Amino acid sequence: MQRSILSGVLSVAGTKVLTLIIGILTTPILYRLLEPEGVGIYTTVLSVFSLFMILVSSGVTDGVRKFLAEDRDMDCWEENVVGFYFRLALLLSVVGSIVLALAAWFGLVEKVFGPGFEPYFYILTILVVTDQFRAYARRTLMGFGLERYSEPLKVLQQLAFIAVAIPLVHFGYGVNGALAGKIAAGAVVAVAGIVIITRQISLKGIFRTTPSDFPRRTMLTFNSLSIVLIFLLMSLYHVDILMLQLLSGSKQVGYYRAALKLAEFLWFIPLALQTVFVHSTSELWSNDETEKISKLSARTTRYTFLLTGVMALGLASLSNVAVPVYFSSDFTPAIAPLLLLLPGTLGFAVARPILAIAQGKGDLKYPIIATGVAAVINLLLNLLLIPQYGMHGAAIATSVGYGSMFVFHLWSARRIGFDPLSDARLGRVISTTILSAPPIFVLAHFLDVRPVVFGMEMPLSLVIVPPLGFLVYLFFCFATGALGVCEVLNTLSSFPEPLGSRAETLRTNVREDTMSSDSMQKLMVVVGVLLFVSGIGYAFLGPGPGGLGGDSDPAPTMTTQPASTTPAGTTGSSMPTSTTADETKPTESTTKPPSTTPPEETTQPPSTTTPSTTSTTPPPTTTSTTSPPSTTTTTAPTTTATTTTTTTTTTATTTTTTTTTTDTPGLNSTTQSGTTTQSDTTTAQQGTTAQSNTTIAQSTTANDGWFGVSLFGAPIL
Repeated sequence: MQRSILSGVLSVAGTKVLTLIIGILTTPILYRLLEPEGVGIYTTVLSVFSLFMILVSSGVTDGVRKFLAEDRDMDCWEENVVGFYFRLALLLSVVGSIVLALAAWFGLVEKVFGPGFEPYFYILTILVVTDQFRAYARRTLMGFGLERYSEPLKVLQQLAFIAVAIPLVHFGYGVNGALAGKIAAGAVVAVAGIVIITRQISLKGIFRTTPSDFPRRTMLTFNSLSIVLIFLLMSLYHVDILMLQLLSGSKQVGYYRAALKLAEFLWFIPLALQTVFVHSTSELWSNDETEKISKLSARTTRYTFLLTGVMALGLASLSNVAVPVYFSSDFTPAIAPLLLLLPGTLGFAVARPILAIAQGKGDLKYPIIATGVAAVINLLLNLLLIPQYGMHGAAIATSVGYGSMFVFHLWSARRIGFDPLSDARLGRVISTTILSAPPIFVLAHFLDVRPVVFGMEMPLSLVIVPPLGFLVYLFFCFATGALGVCEVLNTLSSFPEPLGSRAETLRTNVREDTMSSDSMQKLMVVVGVLLFVSGIGYAFLGPGPGGLGGDSDPAPTMTTQPASTTPAGTTGSSMPTSTTADETKPTESTTKPPSTTPPEETTQPPSTTTPSTTSTTPPPTTTSTTSPPSTTTTTAPTTTATTTTTTTTTTATTTTTTTTTTDTPGLNSTTQSGTTTQSDTTTAQQGTTAQSNTTIAQSTTANDGWFGVSLFGAPIL
């Protein structure tokens, strides 16, 4: 059965693009309707379902796709394969439904997840059957090489889900409505797929008993190994979600799932390659074309890294804009987990085609070992980090687990017999990604413009940065040699007219002028390095948050000196000290207070002009405390020392004033308290009265320039 790998990839990739567009348009609607907590519950239920369906369907779907692709010298081979796996799918789906119903009935679900999850598991019993035959129908068509039918069915599935789920969720059915949409979509695809299958083989062949020489044992062995491999893969997707649900609750799962949803957009091309390569490379392995497989895997590795690399950079640079716009501001906490997930997501994207080529050979020993090690690392890190760091710990653990897949599957590929790095140019690809990062981030910063149109903010960076960033990345690809000009033109020459003929002409000219091409590449390297250095320089030395060389407003110091009345021979001094309100104590005098004669004492409020000080939020709380006067007997007039303590906090405080007059034999004091507390002491000694009036409001702000300006708003009494 000869098929074009390119045509299969284009069919799958075209569908991936279409489903991606549909998903981009509809996912935020569903997430906004469910809200973070509802998204968390829905994600948890589907995670349990996905892990459970590994035991129900993985061996069936992978087996029918692989063995249909093989040309064996046996009568009615295709009919026997389709019939064998149809009956196996029916048996496993019925058993699976019964198991889920019993788990809910005997309280296992309530014990693990709580009573609110029981109704969802009863709904899952129906979803097991519809989803089983949905997957069976699509994979059978792919085994026949009918991607032109199997992939549009995926679009049909998504449209059917939207048509049923979103109205039900909108009218208040919540997670139940979303699960009902899954059931309806699976049923529609299963029926349509089986109708197309019956056009390839007789319907009777599905129920016909397989002959005695049919390799049942081989198929069941392949299925068992497939189940182990798929279970390990799916654990990478769902262990973090389940542990986060049990340890942190549904809301954090909702935020985390939103981050995963955006990160997984990077996989649409690798998933297309993985889907096609399993059965397409089976023919190459059966013909022992190892060299061709190595070249295919190396080029695929390079292209996958480049494509997902530029997407990861774009998503990272626009994450602070994309997440609130896409999911709403309620999901803003998902930004940090998204940034943590992107490096690992990139590594897993590159590993996917390598894994698919290994699966195509049918020897699953080394892929299982490689995936198992990555899954164990992921599990252990989640156990270690989630209890302490929540969704951020889950993102770190998952990113490391994803990234390790690339490393371990390189080892697996070489053990199996092909080299994905033979022409991968890995060093140049990594250099391209690193060098292009600063210019792309600078573009995203400069173009963060949000004009208001019809009362709504329109972030132009989401439209402008992706194409400009792609051009920057493409420039570095040619500059570093990660892509060759002739290589790209050779690919474009196979496209339809008029693009194909023009690309062929350009390729001929480039080949004839090799020296000019080399000089151009050297020039591009120089320009690329300059762009990289300029981007780094702007990040560290430019203005704005994080820039080391930006203009920072000096911390303003506001000092208000009020008019004071000081009698002749009396000097009032104030020494401000920075302390907290709880630590404010009167300064102890170094000399004993002078004796006074109470009957002859008259206390008058000091004549003090308090300044009008304007304060805006957040105003400082200023405390001025005056200790008893320190008097030293000399030929000079009596000197009274006053210590004012200033405390600045960022808590808004309403300014109030309370006046208290205390008459004590030998000591009369007037105290004003509120936002500003003033203490004036009048003391008479040996017929001499010293009066000190001091009002000082001093505030120093060392961090934010705007805070100092905001001090000049409301009066401080």
